[in-house]
Amino acid sequence: MGASLLREGVRAIASAVQEERVAAGTIVDASFARAGEVDAGPGGLNCVLSSDHELSRRLAAEVNITAPLAGVPVILKDNIATAQLTTSC
Repeated sequence: MGASLLREGVRAIASAVQEERVAAGTIVDASFARAGEVDAGPGGLNCVLSSDHELSRRLAAEVNITAPLAGVPVILKDNIATAQLTTSC
């Protein structure tokens, strides 16, 4: 169900998580799978330098499902240096 929700957009994802039709962790898994599909290979976007699936799953388990964007996946540009992940800056 998570993969199909990704195609439906932000409102559908947030609504499904808030109504407990899908767990935020399921959305995390689907998001990482989709990012891997579009990022890899010779024709891939090659835009995801690093990620932390384990941390994302842990945070998804703790998400406040009443928050307006609960469970909505986000990819951020790595323009801030971090100690935990590789950055391009």
